[in-house]
Amino acid sequence: QVSEEAFRHRMYCMLRRYVTFIGLDPAQQGSQGGNMHAAAPESVFAWLRDHMGVTCELFASPLNCYFAQYYSAFPDVDAFFGSRGSFFDVDDLPEGSYEVGPPYTEEVMELMARKLLRHLQSSEAQRRALSFVVFVPHWGDDCTALSLMGGGDFEAFRPSPCKSSESPYLLARGREHHYISGVQFFHDSGADARRRYYDVPHGTRIYVLQTSSGASKWPFDEAAARALLDKLSPAE
Repeated sequence: QVSEEAFRHRMYCMLRRYVTFIGLDPAQQGSQGGNMHAAAPESVFAWLRDHMGVTCELFASPLNCYFAQYYSAFPDVDAFFGSRGSFFDVDDLPEGSYEVGPPYTEEVMELMARKLLRHLQSSEAQRRALSFVVFVPHWGDDCTALSLMGGGDFEAFRPSPCKSSESPYLLARGREHHYISGVQFFHDSGADARRRYYDVPHGTRIYVLQTSSGASKWPFDEAAARALLDKLSPAE
C-alpha cells in the first residue's frame, strides 16, 4: 500500500512535469501551450473501442488518457499512474489495436512513423494482428512523417478506403472538428464544456494502418471512415 504522503509526492511530481512540459504557468491566466497536450474527444475513443477494438494509446499521459492502458513520455513519473512506458522504448509491441496521437512536432512524428512501420513489418511477417489509427495535423507532405505514411512503404498496410495514393488518409477539415483541451485537468476547465473542448483550426489527417490479420480482425471500410469522421464533429 502507498501512504497518503507518498501518493501526494508522486502526484505533485507528475503534475509539475506536465505543467512544465506543456509550458503552462498556473499562476497566470490563459492556457498558452495547452494544445500540446490535447486529445481527440471521448466520442472518438468510444467509437474506436467499439468498432476497431482499440484498448491502448501509444501517446498519452495520466492526465489525458481514455484507456487504462497507455504509453507516455515520462515513465519515471507516469508509471505510478498506469503508464506502460515510452512507445519509443518498445521493441516488440503486443498484438492489438491502438490509437496513436503523437505530439505535433515533426521530429517526434517522423520517429513515430518509422517505428510504426517496423512494428507493422515485423507483425506481418509473424502473421500477427496489429492495427493503428493515427491522428496527425494536415501539414502537407513536406512534413517527413506524413510523406512516409502516405508513401509506398506503408501502402500494403492501408485498408481499402485509404488505398489511393492521392488520398491515403481521411481528412477532418479545420474548424469542422473538435478536440479536448490540453488543460482539461485544470479544476476550472474539465467540467466546463466551453473550456474543455475547442474547434481545431487546422485539418487533421487520420491514417489507418493494419497488418493483414489486423485488417481481418478489425475491418475498416467506407462506412467506418464516415462514422469516424462524424465522431470528430462537435455536438450540435
